[in-house]
Amino acid sequence: MEQALARYRTGEIDIHDVDDVIHRYSQAARELWKFRWARGGGSHVLFVARTLELWAAGGDEVDWWEEAERRRRRQ
Repeated sequence: MEQALARYRTGEIDIHDVDDVIHRYSQAARELWKFRWARGGGSHVLFVARTLELWAAGGDEVDWWEEAERRRRRQ
């Protein structure tokens, strides 16, 4: 998000582009939270964190930004 604001300040993008970045960031964060709560919420935080670490170590890291985009395209 900071990069989008910096690009806005230099005139590379307009305010609508910044708004789009903020919206996409919000959607990506929502996807991550859905994943977390689908696996037991607060009681399984360590399990979720370890799962994400294992996926990343195995090259299967989730791109939450892309996950939000995929969901947006389906709607």
